[in-house]
Amino acid sequence: MKILHLLSQTQLTGAEVYAQQLIHSQQSEGHQVFVISDQIHVPLKVPWTSLPLSKSSFKNKINLFFKLRNFLKTHEIDVIHCHSRGAVRHATWARKGLHVAMVTTVHGKQHSSWSKKIFDSYGEYKILICENLFPQFENEFRISKRSLRLLRNSFTTSEFHFQPELSHKIRWAFVGRSTGPKGERLREFFTNGFFNYLRNHPEIEFDLIAAQPENWGEDFLRQLRALGHRVQVLGEVKDLKSHLRKYHTVLAAGRVAMESLLTGVQVIGFGEAESLGLITMKNFSQALASNFGDIAVGATTDTDSQRLIAGLDSALQNPLSPNERQSLRDQVILNFSSEQILPLIIETYRSAIFKRNTPRWIPILMYHKIPDQEITTRHRIFVTKENFRKHLEFFKKQKRNTLTFSDLLPFWLGQKSYREFPSKPLLLTFDDGYVDNLENAMPLLKEFRMRATIFLLSDHAITENTWDLLPEKDQRHPAEGAHQLMSLEQKIKLAHSGVFEIGSHGINHLSLPKANDQEVFRQLLSSKAALEKDLQTQVISFAYPFGEIDPRLPSLARGAGYAFAVNTDRGGLDLSENPWSLFRVNIFPEDGPAQLRKKISIWYRLYFWLKRRQ
Repeated sequence: MKILHLLSQTQLTGAEVYAQQLIHSQQSEGHQVFVISDQIHVPLKVPWTSLPLSKSSFKNKINLFFKLRNFLKTHEIDVIHCHSRGAVRHATWARKGLHVAMVTTVHGKQHSSWSKKIFDSYGEYKILICENLFPQFENEFRISKRSLRLLRNSFTTSEFHFQPELSHKIRWAFVGRSTGPKGERLREFFTNGFFNYLRNHPEIEFDLIAAQPENWGEDFLRQLRALGHRVQVLGEVKDLKSHLRKYHTVLAAGRVAMESLLTGVQVIGFGEAESLGLITMKNFSQALASNFGDIAVGATTDTDSQRLIAGLDSALQNPLSPNERQSLRDQVILNFSSEQILPLIIETYRSAIFKRNTPRWIPILMYHKIPDQEITTRHRIFVTKENFRKHLEFFKKQKRNTLTFSDLLPFWLGQKSYREFPSKPLLLTFDDGYVDNLENAMPLLKEFRMRATIFLLSDHAITENTWDLLPEKDQRHPAEGAHQLMSLEQKIKLAHSGVFEIGSHGINHLSLPKANDQEVFRQLLSSKAALEKDLQTQVISFAYPFGEIDPRLPSLARGAGYAFAVNTDRGGLDLSENPWSLFRVNIFPEDGPAQLRKKISIWYRLYFWLKRRQ
């Protein structure tokens, strides 16, 4: 993958530190990584290009448009990852008419404007680093939640070593910016009581760590110097990670707050938007949602100096125990570990590239039984052999290209150019593995030179669809006999037919939402391994039994090694949203050309969602 990271940095910020980690990780994984920014403040392992992205003059915008567009074409960039508003502004125009995807990480509240309410300029997918950013994008900018992803700032958490004992010297620090809202809030905090607090506690030493401290003004710095050697204005500190270990308590937000908690240092949540006081397990969720005080829902609150001083007083008089600080560290690891987050960012790139380069919706149709004649059934999940022939004739007239999930995968992984992607794709799928799929569906598919995916159970001893039978007490429907499933020998024949690709339908057709995580994972892993071993074929897709799903299942299917998983009548508006929760269209006995034309039309998925909200 060819990735361009676009920043507009004139001083070191958390956005640049975040981008640097992505850049180094992606390069080590073999991706071609390019970087463009005004400045870079920490040495990079990749070459980078300096362009004045932070300048907003009309002449500069025109100049940058041509330079960026030429860069995208020359280097054949697949995806731009923007890390600032300036980067978004320039990337949006530079990629117009190109097949270049765009992803933006949003690190803070955005300036409101009419253009943001009319045009979504942030790219195919937006990565939001905390929960409090969602209301602005969904309610104010009216951007669909389907294009928003919560992925927090990631850390290589193993690099931070926990210190069980706090520093015996009572040394505190503020770490942040001297400019903007945070710099102003610090000055307000000192003026509204913290100067007096330090005067009344001569045992406390205090450091201010911020680039360009002169921005606070000479009067503020003169008052600091009046406190003597106890207060140090350090400016920018290069190796902050090591520096944090010497502090008893740190006032910070965002990335610095997390680094401090990983180190075992107490943190006072002090951000651009909120004052959180001492971070404990009780307010950790609130801190997480606001990026430790940097991002509020709605208007920014006034600096709550009394809450901050109360938090500092608590940190001084009743410091957190080693167990409490270890629990906070564990929570940071759980939510910010790079081992979990970095692969999800690559998947977001793949989603964006797929969305940029493929039709808005790729129909996936769901078949079950293909009997010789109509059957009496309450489920209506069959299409007769004669009608199935008519379906294939219709798809052929429509010049539809039938794909399997193995056909999709090379495009998804970037191993195949999207220039080769068919213009009218269609996926045909079959559930359960009925004998009539082998006897009736397979010859017809072969005749029309079409392919399909069939989802099989891995317990070959199950020979009938007993899960569909009515209980004896249910008299509302006529009795229905069981339908025969394929034996192992028949499944092997099907797998090597060149017509059907094999997917998993679980071990025994268990409803997964009713099972605990351990049982779900067993169903996913064991069925995949058994089918691959017994049928000597690769299994990359899964169909949730009964089409039933809950919020846990997509991530569990991903963790079990599936590339794709399908539902019934629910899922994303397009395939790129979540490959482990794909929408399938149910096909019924009465469906003819008119119904099929509707169900494979590009507007059908949106129509279904507007009608049923799923």
